[in-house]
Amino acid sequence: MKLAVHRRHGDWLRLTAALGFALALVLPACPAEGKRECEKSEQCREGEICHEGFCHVACPTAETSCPDDLVCQHGMCLPAVVSGADAGRVDAWSVDLERVDGWSGDAGMTDAGGADAGGTDAGGADAGGADAGGTEAGMTEAGMTEVGMPDIAMPDTLLPDTLVPDACVPPPGPEWWDLSYAERFAITLDAAPSAYTMELSLSGAEAADLHAASLANGEDIRIVYHAPSTVDLDRELLVFSDTSIIIRFMTQPSGSAGGGEAYYLYVGNPQPAAPRADLRAVYLFYEDFEGFDLSDDGSPTFIPRPSGSWQVIDDGGNKVYHLDAAERYSAELADIAPQDGVMEVRAKYISTVGAGTVGVAYRGTDLNPAATTSYVAIIYGSPDEAGVGTFSDATWDGFINWSSFDWAIGSWYDLSVAFVGTTSSLAIDGVEQGAITNTSADHNLLGLIGYAVDVYFDDIKLRKLVDPAPAATLGQVQRPCG
Repeated sequence: MKLAVHRRHGDWLRLTAALGFALALVLPACPAEGKRECEKSEQCREGEICHEGFCHVACPTAETSCPDDLVCQHGMCLPAVVSGADAGRVDAWSVDLERVDGWSGDAGMTDAGGADAGGTDAGGADAGGADAGGTEAGMTEAGMTEVGMPDIAMPDTLLPDTLVPDACVPPPGPEWWDLSYAERFAITLDAAPSAYTMELSLSGAEAADLHAASLANGEDIRIVYHAPSTVDLDRELLVFSDTSIIIRFMTQPSGSAGGGEAYYLYVGNPQPAAPRADLRAVYLFYEDFEGFDLSDDGSPTFIPRPSGSWQVIDDGGNKVYHLDAAERYSAELADIAPQDGVMEVRAKYISTVGAGTVGVAYRGTDLNPAATTSYVAIIYGSPDEAGVGTFSDATWDGFINWSSFDWAIGSWYDLSVAFVGTTSSLAIDGVEQGAITNTSADHNLLGLIGYAVDVYFDDIKLRKLVDPAPAATLGQVQRPCG
């Protein structure tokens, strides 16, 4: 049979099986006794049709014209094999075939056998459809070899869509970084400069969804930079819960991808390798003192004043920067003096003598204890206050803005000092303690200070800051093919 086979897998097999079943029902075998052998109907007597190598009596549509032991089926008097429910199934098959495949009544087979004596209207003078496809409908004793039906383009509706799985459409954006990760989210950065520490902060449903998609400790969360080459970036997972997630990472040099830069968060790997988490690649400056020898004074990273007053020591297996100051001492960051930024540091009171001042000096012109001139963001141990003030030539000018603050010996406190443009502020453990507007943005010396106090410092982080701060937001979840 000559058919234009549809592209969908399985169409040809389904159609062949259906045709074979129907023809087996509508063309039952007849006894050969007393029949004239033939190859085509022209070899039979008038009023006979050649079928399966023998001549059979042709009949009109009325069954009464056939002998008593035969019935008229599809233009021939044949044994009454197909009847009742079987005949109904054959007729129904023919109708379904016309509907599904788009065959017309003339081109198809009405009543499961062909219009008027087996397809004469379909293009063949003989009941076998001799001319329907340009070939004889030769039927051998072994079965049909050619049916001679016209070429028909089979429509898309041959197989129901529910039986054919949809092809996977790859998600938009760059090629998937690692198929071990089940999901990813595009990260949109709002005008962030290069080498800038971005903070991705999620809450509500976003935090809950990402928390549910990742491991319990968030170790499978990755920040990936897609450019001419793909980079798994170092990241800091600051907060990770089902109500709040905060992740920091550094932007890459802009323009390196010719406008094709893209950042993605990948998640959903049940067995990830350890994440990249070098904080020196996340911040403009980072120091945890683990690289220093014990008793080291911190130089040359810091400029400790006076000499010998600052020392790296062990605090229960964790190295810290220790200051035991009877007077006002400082440790200036060497060669790092950003115009605008945020400095974060952890501080723990060990003991105090008098004022017990602990904090950060910023936007200074001189951090030498004998001539300190700078802004300071401090905890003032006596009385219990915290805020922002100034020193001028080693003289304390007092707080400009401050709040009451209760502190305790042996407790760690997270100080965050932000300075951008003409404003600056101090927050402790995430709570703002004081903010001011100043006009000395051209001064940029930066360091640690302490006065009449025994204190530990650790985990110093410095990052750029612009105003307004660029935002990082997540797009919709994406999943890979395969």
